[in-house]
Amino acid sequence: FGSLTILVAYLLIYLLTRNRLLSLITSGLLSITPWHIHFSRSAFEVNVALFFALLGMLLFLMAAHSKKSLLFLMMSSLSFVLSFYSYNVTRLLVPLLIIMLAFQYRKALKKLGIIQMGIVGIFLFALLVPFFITFFSREGASSATQALIFGSNQIAQTVEFRANVIGLPHLLQVIFFNKWFLTAWNYLNNIAGYFSAQFFFVSGSLHGNQGIGNYGMFHVFELPLLVAGIYFFIKDRAHEIAAIVAWGIIALLVASLSFEV
Repeated sequence: FGSLTILVAYLLIYLLTRNRLLSLITSGLLSITPWHIHFSRSAFEVNVALFFALLGMLLFLMAAHSKKSLLFLMMSSLSFVLSFYSYNVTRLLVPLLIIMLAFQYRKALKKLGIIQMGIVGIFLFALLVPFFITFFSREGASSATQALIFGSNQIAQTVEFRANVIGLPHLLQVIFFNKWFLTAWNYLNNIAGYFSAQFFFVSGSLHGNQGIGNYGMFHVFELPLLVAGIYFFIKDRAHEIAAIVAWGIIALLVASLSFEV
């Protein structure tokens, strides 16, 4: 799946830009990106989820630009659902990405007509029936919440936080030491963590599942490229900034709900 993601990334960028060099550079950088190699070689489910999410986007764009829109849209739905089933966080991320894509390409979708959109809707619902059956069971709910900031995994952090407020007056302890405040605090901490240059480009994650602890998620030489990319995107393609910002905000807000950044 890690290797196939590189191919899908090439095709996706080419479909968006029609620029072969840019597509090659993008897929080439992805192939040597430390986080992608780590999760691919370790065979984590997030690697599977990423592949199907990108494939779903590629097929959605092909539907928007093809006469065989219904076929590609159904294939896109299948890919998004497989991503949905692969990883807990994508259960929140995928629906939001679909909504964003549907809004951005609403003119192309209108050409399908009510009957074809109804077929896609029924197909999508049928694929999600197993999820709805299991999610509302005790085991399904437990599985979903364990990966999020309000799961029982937060007990250790809760106890640690209490040590910081134990000397405060009782009223302040009540205000700051409660489930709602602690959940919000952890959420904001996670969001802040996604703006750490040290995490992304220097040391990476100390958690053995997520990195080796002495190398960033990206190579250091990619940092100036990222800054330059943002600058030239704003300069040359400012009319598309809303979609990119929305995509980034969705990814940030959803990913920050996870137990570990």
